[in-house]
Amino acid sequence: MLVLATAIPSIAQEEVPERMKVGDEAPELFVSEWIKGGPVRTFEKGKVYLVDISIVFCPGCITIIPKLTDVAKKYRDELEVFVVYTMNEPKRVEKFVSNMGDKMDYGVAVDVAENRTMKAWGVQAFPTCFIVNQEGKIAYIHVGDHDMTAAVESILKTGRYDEVDGMLGSAGRINQRQINHDVLLAKLDALKVKGDYREVVRLVDSALLAANHEEKYHIKTGLVPEKFMSSLILADSVTADQCLVEIMGHTEENDWVSVLGLISNALPPSTPRLPQLNYERFLDVADRAANDAGGSYRVQRMCQKAVIMYKIKADKTAALSVLADARLIAKKHEIQDEMEWVEQTKNKIERWDEQRQQANADWSELMLLFDNQMGTDYQQKEKDLGWAELQLYGEIYHRNLLNKAYEFWDKYRVDERRDEAKTILLQAHMGVLLPWIDTARMTPELMKIINQRLEKANEDYLISQPKGKRIATGPPVFRMLPRDVEAEAE
Repeated sequence: MLVLATAIPSIAQEEVPERMKVGDEAPELFVSEWIKGGPVRTFEKGKVYLVDISIVFCPGCITIIPKLTDVAKKYRDELEVFVVYTMNEPKRVEKFVSNMGDKMDYGVAVDVAENRTMKAWGVQAFPTCFIVNQEGKIAYIHVGDHDMTAAVESILKTGRYDEVDGMLGSAGRINQRQINHDVLLAKLDALKVKGDYREVVRLVDSALLAANHEEKYHIKTGLVPEKFMSSLILADSVTADQCLVEIMGHTEENDWVSVLGLISNALPPSTPRLPQLNYERFLDVADRAANDAGGSYRVQRMCQKAVIMYKIKADKTAALSVLADARLIAKKHEIQDEMEWVEQTKNKIERWDEQRQQANADWSELMLLFDNQMGTDYQQKEKDLGWAELQLYGEIYHRNLLNKAYEFWDKYRVDERRDEAKTILLQAHMGVLLPWIDTARMTPELMKIINQRLEKANEDYLISQPKGKRIATGPPVFRMLPRDVEAEAE
């Protein structure tokens, strides 16, 4: 699903269209051209219509196409299905429809240049589907890729549909199984908010024993995809790979784009990171998704593949090679938007690579400083300096180490070495504090204060909340030397 307000800034600056509600009269259609089927000029009384308002470059707008085709074929004599593509030139839509071929077996129209259909129907995210009933009123609205068979059947029979209808069995009884699954998903969402992914995996494993095929493998609501995502977050590469193999074994043609989207969602959107993911398995999924997409839309899947390739392997050369192939396809289809997409992806990967090179340099500098403490430099100082000078040297050294470790931890938020930087931070801050203390001057009261300070600092570090303060030169909540404690006590 593509949300307008966050994904399309030029639209977000305009007045947001008012959303339609079930029971509203179906608005007018503003069509510049019918590419396929149609035309539908008005909603005739006694007929039922399924209207999809989409854009051609949204993943959910692509994955919903087979479902719309199935519905159109199944209810061809009772239901008219068509899509209105908005925010796209007719030429681009025409090429897209041609590339989709028989996969798109229903009517296709193009919104006018001012996107008047999108605005009249109150669309704020893509795809948005409406079912118009026999009275010309909206009986159903859904945002995103979704199976609408139950809604279609209900509206064809009764002219209406509500949330309870979707949970009724053939005898009109509540489908308790679906309710139980929805309750389980709500529990999993609550656990994910808390960050308790181990409990997510435990609950999923328990539920899988009695789950049916849909409950196990649906990309958006299935238990195996849930376990896959949680295992990646837990850095459990073995379990994540087992889940991905299982998902791939139950993925049908035209659904590979959704599996690629699942992998993409497991990665940070704007910065590179090395996840615990089977690289060869990912390449297989990406190639299948590109083949499913076909035509110009294949370019976008190839761009997505290049981005994930870099995030997994940090291999700039391999990622740019994929983009070079994508550029050739975009040039063949003569679509400027696709050329710009390739160029933007290339710039993004090059920017990430520069960031990673800088992170490598900063890490090398931190390791050099850290290794000096473990090597001959500090040992030699112990021989050459007096006690007071050695304490001063240790203070300066550890403040520098704190500063470098904190800078790396704060700057590279998704680098896989961030946890190690935090460990160095804790060691420099806490592990070396007590050896600096002149025990002859230390009373039990002062020791108690120091221990309280250490516990508070450790708590702050463990929850990763530096509160915007520089650790090395920050206030006493982060660092309290004995002389500072004594001065404060006096």
